[in-house]
Amino acid sequence: RQEWGPEYRRNINLINGMLDGLSKDAKDLFLGAQTGDGVSIFNNPDVAKWLVDVARAVNPVATVVPGASNPQAITDEIATLEKRMRDDYEGWFKDEASQTRLRQLYEAQERLG
Repeated sequence: RQEWGPEYRRNINLINGMLDGLSKDAKDLFLGAQTGDGVSIFNNPDVAKWLVDVARAVNPVATVVPGASNPQAITDEIATLEKRMRDDYEGWFKDEASQTRLRQLYEAQERLG
C-alpha cells in the first residue's frame, strides 16, 4: 500500500481481474499459495509487482480504462481527446493532464497491436 499509494486499489483490481480468468479451482489454489514459512505469496511485494506487470501485459485496456476489457474503450477515448485537441487547440496545450492521458492511451493501444 505504501509503495503503490493511490495506485494500490487499481493494481489490486488488475491482479484480481487477471485471476478471474482462471477456473475456480485453479484460482483457489493460486490464492491459497504460501511461502515455506506459511505467509501468503500475495504478501510478498516482488510477487505483487510481478502480478501487476503480467496483468498489464495481458489486458492493457484495463490499465488505462479501469473496468474495461474492450480495446474500443481506448479507441473511443483517444477519439474524444483528439477531437478536443483539434477543436480547442489553445486550451489543449495548457491541459497537461489530458496530454498525459492521451499518451497513456496511445501506449496501451500500441501494446494491443
